[in-house]
Amino acid sequence: MNKIKIVRPEESQPARAIWYDRKKYVTVTFMVHKPKDVQVDIQPDKMTLYCKNDTDDVFYNVLPFYENVQINDSRERVYDRSIHVLLRKLKPDYSWPHLQKDEARPSWISVDFDNWRDWENEVEDGKEEFDVYADMIKDMSSKNKGEAPDMDDLDFVTSVVSCCPAELKHEVNGKKETLKGFNIKLQDTILFPEGGGQPDDHGLIGDVPVVRVTRQGADAVHFVGSPLEEGQEVQVKVDWERRFDHMQQHSGQHVITALAENMFGYKTTSWELGRQRSTIELDTPSVKPAQLQALEEAVNEKIRVHTPVTVQLLSIDDPAVEKVQHLRFVLLAGPSERVAEMGPRVLEMLQGKGAGKNGRFQGKANSLARRGEVEALLEQQCKREE
Repeated sequence: MNKIKIVRPEESQPARAIWYDRKKYVTVTFMVHKPKDVQVDIQPDKMTLYCKNDTDDVFYNVLPFYENVQINDSRERVYDRSIHVLLRKLKPDYSWPHLQKDEARPSWISVDFDNWRDWENEVEDGKEEFDVYADMIKDMSSKNKGEAPDMDDLDFVTSVVSCCPAELKHEVNGKKETLKGFNIKLQDTILFPEGGGQPDDHGLIGDVPVVRVTRQGADAVHFVGSPLEEGQEVQVKVDWERRFDHMQQHSGQHVITALAENMFGYKTTSWELGRQRSTIELDTPSVKPAQLQALEEAVNEKIRVHTPVTVQLLSIDDPAVEKVQHLRFVLLAGPSERVAEMGPRVLEMLQGKGAGKNGRFQGKANSLARRGEVEALLEQQCKREE
């Protein structure tokens, strides 16, 4: 373990961090794009991080721990877009309600909701999970599979429409907790709200971390820890590492879904994307080992030949919509106010991006039940307009 003395730089900013708790370990991930000159000093009661990114911005974090850790079994790993720190608890099987000693949480710390779960009855202690995930990332980057596109300039300028006090309920080690903060609605957003099997984007509004993005009708609601002034012009920036991970997994799901149906007639009934694993449910009681192997080989072949991924966005009145009626989902796009006229049930049935760019609504009904109801509602709307 590093025993270096890290001197606080004259000018620096804290690196954004997310964390989660396990039986014997706590994992902290610092989000830094292409970190270099990384120095990490882990002491029993605190840790210090110093590094630079690819544009030579200086990051410096001091983190007093909630409880002491064992420094001999704690370590860090550095990757292209993050620094992962594994902390061994001095008191195993003891839940940390928050990461830092002071209950007043700094704005640069967020909970990693994707990895929070009730671990009281689990056998694993968190170390193996950390190693498997870290080795997977290393393996992916060492086999010449290419890096994620450099999208650190993926930001967007918009304005604050409303800011209201709010609470976010979530579970920490099986216990329901409530975070106090604010719900922010923006004139427009580039952050994807949770839905359709895909988790929400994280990112920044100005320098305020976005903890959760949900949808209310056609609006995207951003939960943050600090208030923003209504009418204020703000810059929105997406957590590109998280977004790109979701893009890869979601694209992979579509490949598996298409091939499973084409090869065996198994339709996808639902799917869920997770940080460590994703789940795809097919409308069959079981899949034979030979079928699973054939499906895996077919998917890998599609990847090896660099099969292009294309997206076609159709408005509801586009004649080309008739050509895709055989698909198992309904995709609806158009001005938000136009979609809102169709009633709240249509919005409820649709899963998608909510209020999109230029005030356009994008959403889809991706199950047979939802598709049928949305189609019936749309038919009623068309008849009213005749």
